[in-house]
Amino acid sequence: MNDHASTLTERLIRADWHGGFNHTRSRVALMKEHLRRAALWSHHLRAKQWPFFDAAALANPNIRADEEFVSTIIENEEIIHQFPLVMDTCVWALHFSALRDSGEALPVLPDMFEPLVIFYERGGGFGIDTTGMIQIDFAAMERGSPASHWDDKAKTSVDAEALDLLDR
Repeated sequence: MNDHASTLTERLIRADWHGGFNHTRSRVALMKEHLRRAALWSHHLRAKQWPFFDAAALANPNIRADEEFVSTIIENEEIIHQFPLVMDTCVWALHFSALRDSGEALPVLPDMFEPLVIFYERGGGFGIDTTGMIQIDFAAMERGSPASHWDDKAKTSVDAEALDLLDR
């Protein structure tokens, strides 16, 4: 029953939260893919927030991740030292995984949080500067609007080999 949430908890604990700038290009591409997927989910769920929001709470607020998994994430020293929105997205991803584990009927849309989880695994979190730009290592990218990211075609593959090619 908790396969997705359990696996995700382990992935987040093992993520490379310190980074090293060797994966900046792939991380920027992954953030773009997250923005695309968030735009699709935001539209489907009629979310008022975008691009970082609790999609599971909008889909079914009664289904939440086990407190054990949430506690593991919010008490993790590596994650605590990230930008606060990073921890929020980790917890929201857990709730989304719990929603998937529940068997709840979901639309045929790509997993909103998978690019973000891979982003974390490839080198840590992100920040939002005072102008609203998303900061990834030494790169900055505009958030844009949901409409500017609305696309049925993926911005990047989430396959490790394809992502490694971007970083060469």
